[in-house]
Amino acid sequence: KLIMDRCVSKQIVTFPMTRHRALVWSCAPLYYSYMTTWLYNCWGINVVINMDSLMGHNIIDTSDRDQCLLDFAKMYEKGAMRTHAVGGYEHFLEVFDTMEQFNCDMVIMFDQVACKGAQELHGVFEDEYRKRDIHAIWVPHELLDHRTVERAEMRKIVNDYMFTVMGEEPLDPSLLEIDDSRGW
Repeated sequence: KLIMDRCVSKQIVTFPMTRHRALVWSCAPLYYSYMTTWLYNCWGINVVINMDSLMGHNIIDTSDRDQCLLDFAKMYEKGAMRTHAVGGYEHFLEVFDTMEQFNCDMVIMFDQVACKGAQELHGVFEDEYRKRDIHAIWVPHELLDHRTVERAEMRKIVNDYMFTVMGEEPLDPSLLEIDDSRGW
């Protein structure tokens, strides 16, 4: 906290190349594909919050057995995969409140191709994004086997969106195509 306080008091801009503030929904690809670093360095997309960061803040009252059980049930209900991947219509639409809370102008939806939990609401999301004038990039991924959807394909989808829809040029064109075929 001290580092953050010093940066704020000195008005230090910690991410000076930021063009967009993104919320990332279903964020496992952020970790295995180094997507957060790539998004920022290539396009200036700063991932300010992701789905996994939205859990773990549930208070469990252990002083009363019944309250403890209710708190555990609420924690299960609000768990990331339960809430944001298979949790139903109302949970899915929390994305818009979260975007507003964190002042995001873009959402990146990582679409797990092997998970059928959220696919039925794809059209609902698209309609809501259009209605609210929100930029949304749908990026397929396969958490269990990166060969199904290669990381290069994931980056190409972002590149195509940024070029065609956003009309932007990359901050670093050398990052558009990366040979990470031997990456883990």
